[in-house]
Amino acid sequence: MFITVKRHKREKQELLGVSSRLTDAILKYTGQGLFLLDGKDKILPPVSQSLGGLFRRQDFTNLTFEKLLAPIVTAKTLTVVRNHIVSLLGGAPPDPAQANPLVDIDVRLTNADGSFDTAHYSFEFDPIFIPNEPRAWLVRVTDITARVQTTREVEDLRGQFHTQGEILRGVLQMGGARFGSFMQKTDGSMKTIATVLKKPAREEDAFRHKLDEILDEVDRIRREAAAFKL
Repeated sequence: MFITVKRHKREKQELLGVSSRLTDAILKYTGQGLFLLDGKDKILPPVSQSLGGLFRRQDFTNLTFEKLLAPIVTAKTLTVVRNHIVSLLGGAPPDPAQANPLVDIDVRLTNADGSFDTAHYSFEFDPIFIPNEPRAWLVRVTDITARVQTTREVEDLRGQFHTQGEILRGVLQMGGARFGSFMQKTDGSMKTIATVLKKPAREEDAFRHKLDEILDEVDRIRREAAAFKL
C-alpha cells in the first residue's frame, strides 16, 4: 500500500513537471499573444513571450485589459473594448449571433524614434477554469495585419476590374469608328494642353489665361467621355 501511494505521488509529480514544461514551451514559442484575464479585469502571469513584441512592452504586472489597449487605440475603440469587458465580467453567456467586436482592432504602435506603425490585432476570449478564481478567460491575441491588407487589396482589384469592365462595355457599345474618333479628339486636346503649358507667362493674368485654356480642353474631354458613358 505504501509503495502504491509513493508511486502515485511520483507519477503525479512527473505529470505536473511535463505539464509545466509544455506550458513553458507554448508560452515561449507560440506566435500568438497569450495571457489569462481574471474576473477583476487583471492580466495574470505568466504571459506568452510574443505578447511583449505585439504590445512593445515587457511589464504586464497589475495591468488591466483596458489599460493594455488604452495607449494604442482610439477613444472610440476603447469604448468598445470597455463595453465588451464589462459584458464578460458581468457573467452574461456569450450570444453566438453577436459578432466579437474585438475580432479586428486597429492599433497604433510607437517606435523608438517617435514614429508610428499601424497594425490590426484580433482578440479572442475563451472561458477557462482556474482554482480560486470565480471567472477567468484565456485571451489570444493574433496579428492579422497581413490578412486584412490582402483582403483590402483584393477588394480594390475587384473594384478596378468592375470599372474596367464598364469602360470596355462602353467602348464595345460605341463601336470602333466612334471610339477611334474619340481617341483622336482626346489626343488633340492633350497636345493642345502641352502647347499651352509651354507658353511663357509671368503675370497673374497670363497664368489665369493659360489655366482657362487648359480647363477648356479638359472639359471638352470630359464631355466627350460622358457622352459615351466612359
